[in-house]
Amino acid sequence: MSWNAIDWKALERMRVAFLQGTSGATDYWQSENDLASYDATFAQRIGWKWDYVLHELTRRGWSPPRGELLDWGCGSGIASRAFLDHFGPSSISKLQLWDRSSLAMQFAAKRAREKYPGLEASAGLGGFAVSSDQSESAGLRPGRHRAILPDAPGRRPALRPRRCSSATC
Repeated sequence: MSWNAIDWKALERMRVAFLQGTSGATDYWQSENDLASYDATFAQRIGWKWDYVLHELTRRGWSPPRGELLDWGCGSGIASRAFLDHFGPSSISKLQLWDRSSLAMQFAAKRAREKYPGLEASAGLGGFAVSSDQSESAGLRPGRHRAILPDAPGRRPALRPRRCSSATC
């Protein structure tokens, strides 16, 4: 995307919503152009941070086990693309993208497939099982890949992953 094509007004709208803490009230991605503009600008900072972390993990001798990669809260997909840039698309069997916005999931999947032809990239939770179990032990677990959907009258349930201590969460 060229600098001339960036929707600066959309970026300002999103920036104001983030700074005012109102960005979660509605879907702030109003168009694919919002996502493309964000991806070319603000998301680059996220990518740089991931580049540093992934480099540091490699320096310390860590590498991911082969399996599915779930990009939780994917937005434009910059984090999963940074992961794939670093470890290569052969390091995963499939890319799953999750975001509260279906537009963001579709955008991130499209960008990943464009950058890595042949990559299996899916929007949504796909094979990840969903449970309404609200017990303390529920959540994304090593080898089980569960997510919980808390029941809350009058509001949309939020998917919340449990903290995990292994790379296979």
